[in-house]
Amino acid sequence: MRIVHHELLVSFVFLTLLSVVITCMLVVTTLGTDNPGLAGDLTGMVTLQGEAIQRVGGLWLRVAFLLGGSLVIFSTQLAILDTVTRITGCIFYERFGHRTRFFTQKRTFLVFLTIFVLAAMGIITASWIGGEGLDVLQPDFLLLIAGPFTMTSMFLFTLVVGYMNVRRLPAQLGPPAWKRWSLLWAAVLWGWFTAEQLSRTAMSVAAVEPRFMESLALHPIRILFYALWLAALGWFAVRTLPGGEKRGARA
Repeated sequence: MRIVHHELLVSFVFLTLLSVVITCMLVVTTLGTDNPGLAGDLTGMVTLQGEAIQRVGGLWLRVAFLLGGSLVIFSTQLAILDTVTRITGCIFYERFGHRTRFFTQKRTFLVFLTIFVLAAMGIITASWIGGEGLDVLQPDFLLLIAGPFTMTSMFLFTLVVGYMNVRRLPAQLGPPAWKRWSLLWAAVLWGWFTAEQLSRTAMSVAAVEPRFMESLALHPIRILFYALWLAALGWFAVRTLPGGEKRGARA
């Protein structure tokens, strides 16, 4: 188990931080820091980066950059699909599936994976053949919603993993106190990103003044999502922190 922990620490934490640093340095080096017109225009940003890289290192380096970026996006979407499938599959199986003969754990995950893959294929197909009315489904839009969707899925995944490990496993196999506090900290971070992004998306749809979306100024929509986030944190803390599982059981 210790080896697994070390592998996760290296692969998930250190490599993630390294990739974020490299990506930020690459953007600043190729595009600078004063390009507000590129906000939300991922295709334009990548195109300009590729041109800047080609001027420095030639065509082969530009091709390598574009292929590497494509592989990163593809692997990220696979991870998102895996995470969402595990979350929904675990919830469905624990609540309903285990009572039936058909829905074993393997079949549950397979059913949800098939549904999500078919839905993704349908969205992509619609963006290809739907005409101008579905231009918003083109890559810029899909990539822009992929980030918030990742945050939301990680927030839910943290809640499910913490709850299942504390409430379902025997005490001898349950996580120690420091890991429970770490799970709560992860829920704080992912939950805040989720609440903020969802509130900004909702305000954008509701045509709220831009100043609320460009800052953390209070707005009823933001207050609502923050309240839901804090309520989820409270529930999670009561159910998972040391001594909390006993209080949750009495409740």
